[in-house]
Amino acid sequence: YASLLFAWFFLWTFAAAAPPDADRGEPLRAALAAVLLGAGSVAMLVATRASRVTALRVALVVAVLLGAAGLAAQGATWAARDVAPTASAYGALVHAVHGYLAAHIGLALLAAGFVLARSMRGYAGPDRPQEVRVAALLWHYAAAAALIGFGCVE
Repeated sequence: YASLLFAWFFLWTFAAAAPPDADRGEPLRAALAAVLLGAGSVAMLVATRASRVTALRVALVVAVLLGAAGLAAQGATWAARDVAPTASAYGALVHAVHGYLAAHIGLALLAAGFVLARSMRGYAGPDRPQEVRVAALLWHYAAAAALIGFGCVE
């Protein structure tokens, strides 16, 4: 991810026409996605600190719902971009960053859903917090990466 951000800043600093005038991005939609993912991150933090299984499950459901809404907002932001990935290095980079973010947000959603399913079967819970912690770390990474990525490309 650092190499993608380096490429972004290199283009932003040295390229003659980056970003193109036709492509302005969707900063409000990207901000909504970032807020939703950040709220999901808070829900995952609540899940890691839950002392009862019911509170853990509720926090995981809230996180998954917020993450799905954040992924949808990110997808809408990505679809609204008016630059093709083959048009220029800028276009390729915008699509690479959005693809990277979508993949990691999707993985965080899968991890949270997996932990939720395992908690329903009794395999994860406050007495076995390792899976919740790992899923929460992935979620926090995806939310932080999205915040930085949206700040750069939108």
